[in-house]
Amino acid sequence: WNVIKDGMYMVANGNTPHATATYYFNGMKPPLYVKSGTAEVTVNGEVAVNNTLIAYMKDLPFAAVVVYPSVTPDVGSGYGKAEDLMKTIVNNFWQYIMPKPKEDQ
Repeated sequence: WNVIKDGMYMVANGNTPHATATYYFNGMKPPLYVKSGTAEVTVNGEVAVNNTLIAYMKDLPFAAVVVYPSVTPDVGSGYGKAEDLMKTIVNNFWQYIMPKPKEDQ
């Protein structure tokens, strides 16, 4: 379990080539633990990409998932769309649902 948690922390907060989401989440307080990914699919005979992401915050009893489905070349790049949406979800969580812990503000 620690390997998974450490890996998810590094995706959002690390400084290696495997830290694929640091552009979006590095420096957020409290930090996010993230797994991002893409999956190629075929839509009407055309290759498309699903941009996916799951994230959680330490000591909160839930995770959030975003899937930005079937982005095709004619629509433009979907890379980063799930990350952008997750950042909005997290910021709205702290603004409308629950205040940030004092030590992380």
